[in-house]
Amino acid sequence: MAIPFHEDFPHDYRVRLLAARPAILPVRYFVYPKLVDEIEKEALLLEISPNAGASWTGAFALGFAEPSVVTGAFSCPNPCWICVIAGGYAYLVNASAPAEFVHLRPRPVTQALPVAAVKDAGILLLCDFTTITAIGVDGVAWETPALSWEGLSLEKIEGGVLYGKGWDAIADREVPFTVDLMTGGCEGGAAPPRQSAGCEGRL
Repeated sequence: MAIPFHEDFPHDYRVRLLAARPAILPVRYFVYPKLVDEIEKEALLLEISPNAGASWTGAFALGFAEPSVVTGAFSCPNPCWICVIAGGYAYLVNASAPAEFVHLRPRPVTQALPVAAVKDAGILLLCDFTTITAIGVDGVAWETPALSWEGLSLEKIEGGVLYGKGWDAIADREVPFTVDLMTGGCEGGAAPPRQSAGCEGRL
């Protein structure tokens, strides 16, 4: 299996996919989100080599075996951090201090989109079926409320605003929405009332 490494942002490490768990585990071996044998059996295995510091091996638990979800490694706006997505499960890890990590909320991630010209260093957008999360220099920059009953279509970015559509199950149609990429403020979209609170008028 080959996974893509998306190097859209400058980064201070190298990434190598491992075909199988090493017979003798390296000293610097980390399991995400926690050390459980069942997780390791189906994990995505990567060797991360920081430019300054010792290499380490990470076993990243897979979320879903579906082609519709994302699997890959992504450089981040912060050059020390890497975002690894394994079967739609996203992990934000400090490549120089791999014990520091966040198991990100979007599950499963169905789209990942680096955007360079936002917040100086840029942001990495992660979408699930209903929401969008932005990863910035300091970690999670913002998260939208639900913008769809199920399924988001991202169409274009203009003037720091993301334009897309979310599915409205009641109307049986897609409804436009906008998201301010600086703040996460949004307008439009469609979702069950209990999920959509806080979206209207935030832009």
